Amino acid sequence: MSFQNNMATLIQTKLSSGTTFSIYNELAPEDATFPYAVYTFGPSFTVNEIETYTLNINLWDRNWNGDDIRDFTDDIDNKLNKTYFTSSGYGYQIDRINILTLPAEGEFKGRELKYAIRVTRRIE
Repeated sequence: MSFQNNMATLIQTKLSSGTTFSIYNELAPEDATFPYAVYTFGPSFTVNEIETYTLNINLWDRNWNGDDIRDFTDDIDNKLNKTYFTSSGYGYQIDRINILTLPAEGEFKGRELKYAIRVTRRIE
């Protein structure tokens, strides 16, 4: 399994835990049930042996109200922001960069959450 696939599996597992919405990597199917989240990884860069990835999560629902979107956003943010975990010899630190409201697309409304994932090789 490649490093990026391993990271995608870890993010999928973390987001799926105890949630009622669907989560997809890169693209949701056309028949996806709302609400759902789609996550993608941006390019990475390395500084002083710490590789940093951008994690983008787009949340989508139909005609949700302010409370729904806050709850959906808070659920994901509480699972990711300011977390640190280890897996397969790597340490992962996740910090929120920002939360944006996406332009409505007809009856669909969304938010984008951006996180920095700092990855270090653990010394055993």
